[in-house]
Amino acid sequence: MSRQAKVAVLGLGNVLFKDEGLGVYAMQYLQRNFKFSTELDFVDGGTLGMGLLDYFHDYRQLLILDSLSTQPTRPGWVYRLPLSALQNLGQYRKTAHEIELLQALDMARLLSLNVTLEVVAMTPEDIETVAFDLSEPVQNAMPLMAKTACEVLADWGVQARAVESPLTPTEIVDLCHP
Repeated sequence: MSRQAKVAVLGLGNVLFKDEGLGVYAMQYLQRNFKFSTELDFVDGGTLGMGLLDYFHDYRQLLILDSLSTQPTRPGWVYRLPLSALQNLGQYRKTAHEIELLQALDMARLLSLNVTLEVVAMTPEDIETVAFDLSEPVQNAMPLMAKTACEVLADWGVQARAVESPLTPTEIVDLCHP
């Protein structure tokens, strides 16, 4: 963690299972394709579960990028969810890290940690295939996920400017797994 950054972008997911890791790739996509008006920390949260509590304590504002297994929707749909909406999804949680994230959020609330938190999530197509890859619908929706994340950051006073030569989602995956 940077000593100056009070805002973090936290990418969650398991990159071993195709679209399950889209939050991690979305964090990398945002970090590499945009310049920001203030210092941000970009964190690969993987599947930390309760280990996420440290981040809830260290930052004033935390943007979580993740996959969201909901029904009925199509792969590649992007959602902007305040904490309260995420906690009300109940039966739609399908992966271990989705359940652990909600447990960590509940613990943060019990500890009265004062963090503004918002989630930008996308519905995955394939979270079972073992592959360092993203499905076509998820790749196609990655710019929308980044745009939605930039809108959250703008609401927090952080302006984003796209770089001249942005990387594609496939290039991001390849950089993460040479």
